[in-house]
Amino acid sequence: MLSTRQIEVAPVANGSAQTGIVVVGPNGAPAAPTHWAFGQMAQRAGAPAAYLRGLPAPLAADCMNYGLKSRDVEDIGVLLRRENGIAQVAAVTGPGYGRVWNSTIADALVNRFGDGRTGDFKVPGEFGKDVEITKSSTTIYASDRDMFVFLADEKHRIEIANRRDGKPGTLARGFFVWNSEVGAQTFGVAT
Repeated sequence: MLSTRQIEVAPVANGSAQTGIVVVGPNGAPAAPTHWAFGQMAQRAGAPAAYLRGLPAPLAADCMNYGLKSRDVEDIGVLLRRENGIAQVAAVTGPGYGRVWNSTIADALVNRFGDGRTGDFKVPGEFGKDVEITKSSTTIYASDRDMFVFLADEKHRIEIANRRDGKPGTLARGFFVWNSEVGAQTFGVAT
């Protein structure tokens, strides 16, 4: 955790035009914020992110620095990621945020339920039929902001009397897991 007073926002020049900002921490190394992290940092600074995005980079940096250093000082969690050798600020969360790693959840799901292709709980098919799992048919998703996993046990179906028009039918058990390492939402499970 860092104090909001330990970070500084600085404009970045590319030739003669200002192109953006970087966040500089106590070690002096700059890191560019993602769109999401910029919004979180603007919130901590007490300024609307959409407004700051429309300002010239030097002015936006000044506004954010003023807000981060003069408002209620708090401890923040800064999540740094390195992609292609470039440091990036992925999240700026408050002191009450407890980060749950997507990899921890994915590992636990694989250990308990399998890889989504084998075992009882799998990426669901079409009305109980197995289908090839592709990018367009999967129910497993992860991005830089959040992750979702929906798995179903279609082999051990539950029989329901009078499901439709007095006729019996079956339902598959399933569950939905979601998470965000960057504070977009909390970890959750629904069945």
